[in-house]
Amino acid sequence: MIWSIMRKLPPIFSLAALVLTIGACSARTAPDPTSAPVVTAAPLDLSVTSTPAAGSVVTGPVNVIALDFSAPVALGEVLVTGPDGKMPMMLSSAGQQRHFEIPLPGLTAGAYRVDWRASRNGIEQAGTFAFTVK
Repeated sequence: MIWSIMRKLPPIFSLAALVLTIGACSARTAPDPTSAPVVTAAPLDLSVTSTPAAGSVVTGPVNVIALDFSAPVALGEVLVTGPDGKMPMMLSSAGQQRHFEIPLPGLTAGAYRVDWRASRNGIEQAGTFAFTVK
């Protein structure tokens, strides 16, 4: 289409139209110098072990869930879901630590899922594990 338009114009205009067309096609927008840079924090690389262990079958009742992190964290939330529904527990940890024990009202027979959320140096990580009480 551009070539058919350029053939109808005098030669000087054809060259100018070609230069303008190439310039418009290759133009890039410059970054906005007033916008703040986007900084994304790398996720934490925590390993977590628990008691009861993930995937385990234990004899009940279970009165405590223990979480052991590979580095000190501030544990912010634990949600235990089982046969009787959800038991959310908001926690205020006193500083960062590696070991947490969450007291429970005696979990009886059934399948349970534990979702946790922790942070370290302002970076948050969440995880989940499940176990069964017989």
